[in-house]
Amino acid sequence: MPSRDEEHPERGPHGLNVLACARSGTQGSEAQRGRDLQDRRACSVTITGMGKRALTKAEPEFVELTFAAFSGTERDQLTALLGKLLDVA
Repeated sequence: MPSRDEEHPERGPHGLNVLACARSGTQGSEAQRGRDLQDRRACSVTITGMGKRALTKAEPEFVELTFAAFSGTERDQLTALLGKLLDVA
């Protein structure tokens, strides 16, 4: 029996893999690939409503796995530091 990733190569371990969607050229799923009218070498990738829902669903798990090595205090410190960067930008 194929794994979920084998059945849906456009999905990664956390849901949506935009790069795989862009490479596959599939339309109408989580992302759509289009041509750049100004530059034929480029393409545009647009997230669809289904893609937004997939990202929203995957985000809490992604954040938890990404920052699992940090303690609660370290997460708070990182949040404060990144907030300072956003205030400056």
